Amino acid sequence: MKTDVSIKFNSIEEYREIEKKLEELGYVLLLDDKSNKGYVMVNNNSKTFGKFEYILSINIHQYNSLKEFLKD
Repeated sequence: MKTDVSIKFNSIEEYREIEKKLEELGYVLLLDDKSNKGYVMVNNNSKTFGKFEYILSINIHQYNSLKEFLKD
C-alpha cells in the first residue's frame, strides 16, 4: 500500500463513511478542516488521516472513492 494517499469525497455523509472505516482500521484523525467536500489525506506509515478542502501535492496517489482505497 502506498504511504501518502488521498480519498475524494463529495458530501459530509460520504466523509463520515470514510472516517468511520479508517477509524475501524486503526487510523487516527489529526485534522478536520470542516469542509463538506474535498479529500481525506491518509498516511499509512503513521496510521493518521485528515480532512482537507483541496490538496496541493501532485505526488499523492488519489482514490476516487472509499471502495477504490479498500481494494488496494
